[in-house]
Amino acid sequence: MENTKNERTVPRMRYTESALAQLRAEDPGTPVTAYMIKRLLSSGVLPSIKVGRRRLFNYDDLLEYLAKGSPDAIPCEGEELDVVGGIRRIRA
Repeated sequence: MENTKNERTVPRMRYTESALAQLRAEDPGTPVTAYMIKRLLSSGVLPSIKVGRRRLFNYDDLLEYLAKGSPDAIPCEGEELDVVGGIRRIRA
């Protein structure tokens, strides 16, 4: 008899240090730092659960963010910025 139930995947919850260690094991040349991950968590870009003074987050969310990037990312050289009612950089 086949198992037809929907299998739930268990979220891979990690602290910053263990997530960074796992990421470096998968990609030794990664430029991602613990500081970068902590900034993503504290700014709310990556959802997290506060456990004492540390933050626990889903490792797969970090990988998805790194793969897709952020819609609010700084544009690359040559891309136009649409700024309405704000200060923008003046290119010389």
